[in-house]
Amino acid sequence: VDAPVYRYLPDFRGVHLDSITVRHLLQHSAGLVQWQPLYYHASNEHETYEVIRHMPLQWGVGEGRHYSDLGFMLLGDIVERVTGRPLDRYLGESLYTPLGLRSTTFVPKQHGFTDFAATEQGNGYERHMVYDSTFGYRYRGDPTAWNGWRQYVLNGETDDGNSWYANDGVAGHAGLFSTAADLHVLLDMLLARGGSGGRQYIRPQVIDRFFTRDQYQNFLGWMVPNGMPPGSFSHTGFTGTYVLGVPAHGLSIVLLTNRQNMGTDARGYFPDVGPLDAAVARAIVTAADADAHGAPSLPSGSRVRLLAPGAGVVWTAEAVVDSSTLDSIFVSHLSDPPALRRVPRIAVPVTAIERLEVPYEGKSRRSHARTGALVGLGISLAYAAGYIVHERATCAGPDCFGEGFAFIGLASLVPFATVTGAAVGFALPVKRWQRLDGFSPRDQE
Repeated sequence: VDAPVYRYLPDFRGVHLDSITVRHLLQHSAGLVQWQPLYYHASNEHETYEVIRHMPLQWGVGEGRHYSDLGFMLLGDIVERVTGRPLDRYLGESLYTPLGLRSTTFVPKQHGFTDFAATEQGNGYERHMVYDSTFGYRYRGDPTAWNGWRQYVLNGETDDGNSWYANDGVAGHAGLFSTAADLHVLLDMLLARGGSGGRQYIRPQVIDRFFTRDQYQNFLGWMVPNGMPPGSFSHTGFTGTYVLGVPAHGLSIVLLTNRQNMGTDARGYFPDVGPLDAAVARAIVTAADADAHGAPSLPSGSRVRLLAPGAGVVWTAEAVVDSSTLDSIFVSHLSDPPALRRVPRIAVPVTAIERLEVPYEGKSRRSHARTGALVGLGISLAYAAGYIVHERATCAGPDCFGEGFAFIGLASLVPFATVTGAAVGFALPVKRWQRLDGFSPRDQE
């Protein structure tokens, strides 16, 4: 990856181009223009490459990270030059088909697929980018010089204009169609360091190299997601796709939305699904963290006691759990505070709970009474046996009570001692509740 691009694309030469490496392309640090409507100047893959090759750099090579589709188009060109096959054919024959992926391909209509998630009405968003210099990336050419815009609902066609108009739907940066099931297989292969089904598709050393943080705190070709366990990697797609790998838990998370289908807002932007992506990922990973640490669950019908500060007063409530989520416990039949006794159901945020208790499963009053009775019985028997031994050793003759008195005493002492022991045991304080560790935020921190 540290070889210059011209090693694989010999005509990619120039004063500044000579210093661009494959790593620069993967890092988005080659200085390339971030986006331009290349289809204004090209209608096929060869012409597109020539436009990129002759386009002035926007930044110095290695000057900083600036996301650029053009860099990944060049990476697709490198794959084709190295393998000697078109990008879609190489990936299909060498990766997708051997992995058993049935729904991952470029230009899917050409492969018989008919069921798709539609994106937007034509390329209105991209047209806005071209015609409005204040929207997105600035196009310095004449917007009216080309007018091949699609006007129909894009269904089974890549939304990206540079992929569709300038690369016939097959490019290194856009154009791939897939399903959640297929993407799950690909993510699992990466989590397994390049292996799947007993076959090694990518060398472990390559996986390790790509998933080593660079100076921009990202991976090669992948983002480092915020708030996720170390080693996690993710990527988003413009149409609303999101994938996340979490090696710490062996998780492959795929969320596919067609956020463009409802159109843009008043400012011309599509809905931001970033918060949704983050919320889904956070919920799944939090649950995995809880499972890994043995945190207990709360099935419906569980009796609990909540200790929660509210309105400046710490209140304790006994309740029955209807259901529980990562954020709240839904309870009914609250015993306290009085104002909530008639509320049929209430959601108590986990963050408001200072302590959560469940019924104590240890000894009850009945078991204490049983233990007390056994202790009383044992004491009375021991006393009777000791008295008999003492009488035999120290007294003889008609004036000694002897064993007869011992039996009389035993007959009266045993029930008295047994009942007394049971009463004492029953009167002992009993622990009714025990703390449920691992549920409240304080326990998990």
